[in-house]
Amino acid sequence: QRIKTGGDIAAPAQANADSIKVMSMHASKGLEFPVVVISDISRTFKGNDNGEILFDEQFGFAPRYFDKNNMLVHKTVLRRLVKMKAEAEELKNELNLFYVACTRAMNKLYILSETEKPYDKTAALEARCYADLFDMAAAGCTELVPHSEFVAYKTKEIILSEPDEALKQAVNEKFMVGYK
Repeated sequence: QRIKTGGDIAAPAQANADSIKVMSMHASKGLEFPVVVISDISRTFKGNDNGEILFDEQFGFAPRYFDKNNMLVHKTVLRRLVKMKAEAEELKNELNLFYVACTRAMNKLYILSETEKPYDKTAALEARCYADLFDMAAAGCTELVPHSEFVAYKTKEIILSEPDEALKQAVNEKFMVGYK
């Protein structure tokens, strides 16, 4: 198996008991491990509302409203209802999945987060990631300092040249048209 991480890491197809296994939370169901590491819980799990028409078994199709006169798109009440129902179901499924991942650990469980988000218990129903659901400060989190080998690889923003003012003006004239 190969894992894409900017470079390829080879993993043995048949691993023995003394190996590290990298898998998704879904694949871990039914298995147990002495130590489990759940990577970045601050990464979003919510999808975007990209579909033109949402569908729900109970409410049917939930389209957007297109205002042709003003060239605007609005969400309908039905669409908001269907979206809220879908988000609640998605959150339930994500919590079940996180529970499965956490209960795979027999001895130690490590949960990693790239950032420590402030906890707001009133916003749990609108959580966009696992970190929004838990008070990490109450858990006694420890900040890890990157190993010196990795500090050298931090990305830096480099400006190769200043923007061409004539090109910038042409783009603005073409695409930055004001509303009536």
